[in-house]
Amino acid sequence: MFDIGFSELVLVFVIGLIVLGPQRLPVAVKTVVGWIRAIRSLAANVQHELAQELKQSMEELRKTADSMKRSVQQSIDIEKAEDEANTIHQPAAVKPDVPPAAAAVTPAQAEHHASAPAQAPAAAETVSDRTDTAHSSTPLSAKDER
Repeated sequence: MFDIGFSELVLVFVIGLIVLGPQRLPVAVKTVVGWIRAIRSLAANVQHELAQELKQSMEELRKTADSMKRSVQQSIDIEKAEDEANTIHQPAAVKPDVPPAAAAVTPAQAEHHASAPAQAPAAAETVSDRTDTAHSSTPLSAKDER
């Protein structure tokens, strides 16, 4: 703390002996040594208390960090599980006789095809035939002719 060498200490002792005298010098030395011990003890106590507070704070921070890590990991695991549950897995191999356009069926289309009843193709009537007959059978009004 103080850079006081032996020669400087002897010089202070001699000056103290001259100023205070031989009777009061031992009492003054004891008083100064007591002050120094009290200051060192106080500094050690403060240092110890600060170290304890810092240790407790670090433990609390570690616990908080561990808690946050666990909660983040749990939320990541939940999201992964939800993603896995919502993922549609494609079969490993596509049948060679199925054309590529049929292989790329969306899940909604596949569900619709699976739930739709089997239908027989219409024999002679097509969509264009139906629209033509609908227009020809309707009489035109006077307004439509203009």
